[in-house]
Amino acid sequence: MLAAMVTPAAWAQVEPQDMPGTEGAENAPPGSADNEVVVEVTTAVSQQPVLVVVPATDADQPLADAVRNEIELTGLFSTPLPRSIGLGSGVPDRSKWPALTTAAVVVGRTPRPQDFPIVSSASYHRQEKDVVRRRELVEYPGSEAMTPSVLADAIMEDVTGIRSNMSGMIVLTDATTRGERSVRVVMPDGKRGRRISGFGSIARGADFGKDGQVYYAAEDASGKLRLFRERESEPIELPMPGYVQGIAFSPNRKEIVLSIGVGKLVHSWVGTSFTSLTEVPTGPHEASLSPSVNDAGRVLHAVGLEKGPFSIELGDRRVSPPGIWAAMPQFCSTVMEDRVVYMVRAGVGWNIRLTSLTNGNSRMVAANAMSPACSPDGRTVAFFSPDKNGKGPGIYLVSDTGGLARKVWDGQAAGLRWRAGERLPRLIEEPIAPPAPPPEADAGAAVPTSDAGAAMPAADAGAAMQPAAAASSSASP
Repeated sequence: MLAAMVTPAAWAQVEPQDMPGTEGAENAPPGSADNEVVVEVTTAVSQQPVLVVVPATDADQPLADAVRNEIELTGLFSTPLPRSIGLGSGVPDRSKWPALTTAAVVVGRTPRPQDFPIVSSASYHRQEKDVVRRRELVEYPGSEAMTPSVLADAIMEDVTGIRSNMSGMIVLTDATTRGERSVRVVMPDGKRGRRISGFGSIARGADFGKDGQVYYAAEDASGKLRLFRERESEPIELPMPGYVQGIAFSPNRKEIVLSIGVGKLVHSWVGTSFTSLTEVPTGPHEASLSPSVNDAGRVLHAVGLEKGPFSIELGDRRVSPPGIWAAMPQFCSTVMEDRVVYMVRAGVGWNIRLTSLTNGNSRMVAANAMSPACSPDGRTVAFFSPDKNGKGPGIYLVSDTGGLARKVWDGQAAGLRWRAGERLPRLIEEPIAPPAPPPEADAGAAVPTSDAGAAMPAADAGAAMQPAAAASSSASP
């Protein structure tokens, strides 16, 4: 099995060894269908809600563009260029907001000669005309690259009540370079990455541990796949025999699940430490592949015989539709619903499917897509595609409801996992001062008119959006 991982045919393309449970899916007979009812929900995103992002001044346009791009990558909003809808810098007049606008946000940077600059956002919600939500982020030296993603996360929380995680990190198996598989970490926008594993070796199956370090499977000096920790040259000793295929941690990092193989059979082991692991039960001769674990210690995995087909199971419950080969599952829950995401065979390719554990509803999120991972808020899905819409192989992001997928990283990738984002600056809520009433005219005074004889316009609607001096603050969750 290890020999197959380093064959020349594996160069510059993702192979079944990079996605456990997919080998043989192309030619295997379909699984036995049963009487289970599968609710199919198809989603077509034709019109997204709009989020307008404008610069505080003309000099802040590059910052506004960077923040707007981060928000757009979540797939949750359409973010038109302000100039394309007739808006300039400063607080936009509500009467000029385009249709479907949820909120308008003003972002800017304030230099301070005796201190570090402050980057700020002010969010004005369509449904809340008496309050503005502000964030102020001190831009310390070396932190400038993180500013747009952190500010975008804060804005999303101010507008929707739920933060996004564009300031988080994605760990992946990079299969782009000939003769190796490396573990790499990148931002969700594909930038500011770092390499974790060594050169010219096989490494895969990584996740972020409680200490923020990456744990992964890699070859030791003898060529055996063992468990390693970032920045450490010696493997972690485990109490059970076998080669390590991968590792996953629960969102709170208190639960661990390991994928360990003996011969051709791979099983999963779950527990709260490397010294107290229990084998996850499966049927006779069945393999347990690509496991994930939640905070309650429940294991989600692909289960099947060695030659397949594989289905997605959570405890004694099958999650994937009957008769469809499925693989690479992960939890994808939101604050409202427990869900899982996984890939299913579709002809000669794979699709990404999202299934609710609450009601069983299932929908396709992306076609020609593999190795899905959800953002910690569950609303954005990252995946690898060999060639999405003619844009070539790489990592793409899409909303959990489907729609337009945006490419963020070039290369061959598998085994994606998405870590939560950075701590956000505190939230400041301020009341918006109502417009000043017009001065009372003298009874005998004539009403001023324009040259055309029409009455002069009323007070500018944008004045209603100016904040009052008083403010109230609350800490970011």
